[in-house]
Amino acid sequence: MDETPFVPKQVVSWLKQSYSTTNLIGGLKDFKTTDEAVGYMKGVYEVINTLDALSREDDKD
Repeated sequence: MDETPFVPKQVVSWLKQSYSTTNLIGGLKDFKTTDEAVGYMKGVYEVINTLDALSREDDKD
């Protein structure tokens, strides 16, 4: 049994769709500064990219 953590591809797809650039830009008014907004967007993309690297189509162990 492989002990490497995994994330189903469906979760990564959902996150990419939910946190698309268009959706993130639409929420920029919620931040006080541009730096906060850019930092948030970078963080979101970093999390999604990390989860994407850990993802598999499904768990067939």
